[in-house]
Amino acid sequence: APGDSVIADFTADLVVGGVPLAVQFRDRTLGDPAGYFWQFGDGGTSTDAEPVHTYTTPGVYTVTLTVTGAGGPSVKWRRNFIVAGGLGGVFQDVIEIDRGWAPGTPETATSGLWTRVEPVGTFVGAITVDAPVQPESCTTTGGSLCFVTGQGTDPSMPGQADVDGGSTTIVSPIIDLAGAIFPILQFNQWWSSHLGACPSEDHFQADVSFDGGGTWIPMRSDVEGDVVWTTVQIKLAEYGTPTATTRFRFTASDLDGGSLIEAGLDDVSVKVLTGFPDADGDAVPDAADNCPEAPNTTQADLDGDGAGDACDCAPADPSASRPPGVVPAGTLVFFDD
Repeated sequence: APGDSVIADFTADLVVGGVPLAVQFRDRTLGDPAGYFWQFGDGGTSTDAEPVHTYTTPGVYTVTLTVTGAGGPSVKWRRNFIVAGGLGGVFQDVIEIDRGWAPGTPETATSGLWTRVEPVGTFVGAITVDAPVQPESCTTTGGSLCFVTGQGTDPSMPGQADVDGGSTTIVSPIIDLAGAIFPILQFNQWWSSHLGACPSEDHFQADVSFDGGGTWIPMRSDVEGDVVWTTVQIKLAEYGTPTATTRFRFTASDLDGGSLIEAGLDDVSVKVLTGFPDADGDAVPDAADNCPEAPNTTQADLDGDGAGDACDCAPADPSASRPPGVVPAGTLVFFDD
């Protein structure tokens, strides 16, 4: 509300890609902002509320947003937020052949279970008007198959095979990501939850497991559906250390009063950082290394100040993050007798 203290926050549509990489930043600031100052990590800046910035040099960039307003300024920074160029694929599934995806738990829905098909689009009202429910095509160039929740035969009957009465889950095959540097999960999703008895009450959930499916960690939960194919990118290191038994699962639910629920999944991939120098030889490229001149394989950062413990003069104090070094000439030094 106007007058409330501003709390800076932001996100971006896509944060990973080859150069040139045009990134649309989205303002998520709370309060009533009076002004914006963006620092994109490559020397570029902007005072727009939601700027588009193009990265032309490969690298991993920290982005900072400073917002003025009541109680401000407020600063939000996201370390290693943008990955431009230098990417190699370690897993790619365009869903055109069976790669070992399987039903998972929860699997309680009475209809609309995940299936790999060439989808039949469904609509509320006249076809091609602005009320699609299930997609009528997939996203792979030259492909025709993807995962959707159920497959009806009549485009004018969107409730014929939508998700009803519970949840339906699909789980990826085991993917070997042991030693992966800065792995990024990318997939295309379709999510329709805005029509029916209880619009925008149900969730499309994405989880990851690093122990083959024994334990699941929530990564993303969408309520509002865009009802278009949307590319999603997730930095896996934010949820744990990828292993040789990494798996992903996706769950679509209809739990709140019989809404029209349809989900889709296509073009799932995992990319890793490649081609960047590694000055300290710790297997973490300098572009993503919080201690580029001191080995810090695990990227340990006790105080979360962005400077890794191996090069932080005060590893438990987030207000001090300079590397240890020689005391500058002329500095007063006090001795306790």
